[in-house]
Amino acid sequence: MTPQKSRYYTYIKPIIRSKKVQEYGPLIFSLIMVSFFSIFALRPTLTTIASLQKAIETQNALYNQLSEKIETIRTAKNNYLAMDPIAREAIDSLIPNETALPELINDIRSLAAVYDASISGLQFETLDLDGKPVNLVRQPAAKEIPFTINIRGEYITILQFLDSLNKIDRIISIDTITVRGGVEDEGLSMSVNARAHYFKH
Repeated sequence: MTPQKSRYYTYIKPIIRSKKVQEYGPLIFSLIMVSFFSIFALRPTLTTIASLQKAIETQNALYNQLSEKIETIRTAKNNYLAMDPIAREAIDSLIPNETALPELINDIRSLAAVYDASISGLQFETLDLDGKPVNLVRQPAAKEIPFTINIRGEYITILQFLDSLNKIDRIISIDTITVRGGVEDEGLSMSVNARAHYFKH
C-alpha cells in the first residue's frame, strides 16, 4: 500500500470503526436508498395525478360552459313560450319546419289577387315534400324551394306585387327579375326566380 493510500485508510478507518457510524450508518444508508428509489417509483404516480388534475379542471370548465348554454336555452324557451300565440305563429311561419308548399302557393295567389295581377305560370323545381317533423333535432338542415312566377299586369301592379312578395310572412329570397313589355291591353309581363326557405328536421 502506498504511503498516500495508507494515510487515507488511516484517516477513514477510525470513522468506520466509530460506534455511532456502526449504529446509524445502515439506517441512514437505508433511508437514502429508500428515498432514491421512491423518487423513481413515485414519479409516474405524480405525473398521473398532475394529468388527472388538469383533466378535472378542463372538465369543470366545460361543465360550466354547458351549464351556461343550458340556462340560456332554457331562458330562450321560456321567453318563446311566454310570447303571444299570434306572434309565435308568425315567427314559425318565417322559416317553417316543413315545405308547406300549399301555404306558399296560396300566399302567392292571394297576393296576386290583392293587386289585380294575373299569374300566367307558377313553376316549382323537383323536390321532396317534407311534412311536420315527428322529432325535432338540434341542428336542422336549412333547405330551399326554388320556384318561378310569371305574372302580367300594369307597371304599378307588378311593382306592388313584387314589393309585397318580399314582405310576406315566409322568408323568400329573390334571385332574378325579368320584365318585358307586352301588348297595350295586356300591360307588362314579369318573371321572378326566387327561393322559399324551410328547415328539414
